[in-house]
Amino acid sequence: MSRGELYIDGRGEAQLLLSDGKKIPLAQKRPAIGGGVVLLIDCSSSMRVGKIDEAKEGAVAFTKRVLPTGASVGVASFESTAELLVEPVRDFAVISAAVAAIEIGGSTNMADGITLANGILGEHNPRTIVLVTDGQPDDGEKALEAADNARIRDIDIICIGVDGADLEFLRLIATVQDMAMHVSAANLQKTLEASADMLLLKGK
Repeated sequence: MSRGELYIDGRGEAQLLLSDGKKIPLAQKRPAIGGGVVLLIDCSSSMRVGKIDEAKEGAVAFTKRVLPTGASVGVASFESTAELLVEPVRDFAVISAAVAAIEIGGSTNMADGITLANGILGEHNPRTIVLVTDGQPDDGEKALEAADNARIRDIDIICIGVDGADLEFLRLIATVQDMAMHVSAANLQKTLEASADMLLLKGK
């Protein structure tokens, strides 16, 4: 499986940099991948100051790019507790409404979020969790345990850290290190949208 590190170039375009140095512009066409994806969004109090708005807009853009592949998209959020907003579906209006309903407040119970996402992916194949966070988890050990449980079920985890997020910790949560990245709040929307293309590397 070819993996790449997602980055935003000087023109604001998203690309993937592979370990051999090859750059891959992210494609506009979407080959069929099917399966299920859960957008797992941190909505703790620290996501104020515009970050949650960027996350919401990015989640909608991500959905627009993923649905044409045949994949289903679900949405979950986490703060002091995790909440399922919509199970994986292929209805853009339903997903958009779920994203719009996200509210912020509370701490960062990442473990509950990952556990919830793990459970709702069911028998979808392939299965992916796209985690967006700006902070430290309430309990790092429990978050790592939840991520391990997801990997046992062959669920890939992509991590997008913004501002205060700990990239080194997110690299432990992600399926592989290259599937964890740290971006500014200004680039969160574009990175979320572009992370859809990371799904296309699976199996290549």
